[in-house]
Amino acid sequence: MALYDTLVAAIGTAQKAADAATLGTLRLLKNTIDTKVKDGIELSDGLVASCALAEIKKRREAANLYRQGNSVEKADAEEAEAEIIATYAPAQLSPDELSVLVDQAISTTGATTPADMGQVMTALRQTVGQNADMGQVSQMVRERLAK
Repeated sequence: MALYDTLVAAIGTAQKAADAATLGTLRLLKNTIDTKVKDGIELSDGLVASCALAEIKKRREAANLYRQGNSVEKADAEEAEAEIIATYAPAQLSPDELSVLVDQAISTTGATTPADMGQVMTALRQTVGQNADMGQVSQMVRERLAK
């Protein structure tokens, strides 16, 4: 719950500083968390982190779509919001660290073909947890097994 308390304090700081962009972004994150709590999910640092990751993913997907539509200003705004929210998400693994974990999972499971991808992904979900974008992990596993 310390992460949630930090979020609430940051909202107060953003209000005092009259930082509308940060305030709006943090309020949206807090609202997402509060909705989950009302739905019966226990408030914890894990909940805050998973909500933060989901919101970051939404912002990055929106930014990509804006860039495809040549709306650079909106894409930049979405990326800025993702950076604000990233403070409340767990640290992400570097591509090198992720590569090592993927290689270990492939060797541990004995996977050799793309048909074995499910076994590798199951092993990686347990190892990686919330510390990597599973879309990136999936792509990396697919590339390795296709060789």
